Amino acid sequence: MANHQFIMKNSGHCGTVVYCEGDRRIEGIYWEIAGNPDHGIVFWPIDLREWDKPKGKAIDKEHQLKILRSLRQWLKNQNIRSNIDLPPETTITDQPCVWAGCSERKIKGLAVCLRHYDLSLLRE
Repeated sequence: MANHQFIMKNSGHCGTVVYCEGDRRIEGIYWEIAGNPDHGIVFWPIDLREWDKPKGKAIDKEHQLKILRSLRQWLKNQNIRSNIDLPPETTITDQPCVWAGCSERKIKGLAVCLRHYDLSLLRE
């Protein structure tokens, strides 16, 4: 996505990530320090449903997924592990995703495809 950036703010054991895209912003992508040695921080759930600026403007699901994937890559570039990292194994199997109505194949070791893995991280 062109002209976007993430800014991490912390306050002790928690904080927020601010997402800016042009003149639009999401102010509060909340995180906490993880109690799990596999992650540095945890997000749950990630609320990307609407912009804080302009206030209340909805973000469609596909755009939310793009933001999530950009956040994942940005964290990786910062050497920050989190619960939104891709699974260690992302090999696609010949078995179907269990998400209702999905025709994609699941990820090895999981019950869902990559798209539904990402969707499961977002607040409905």
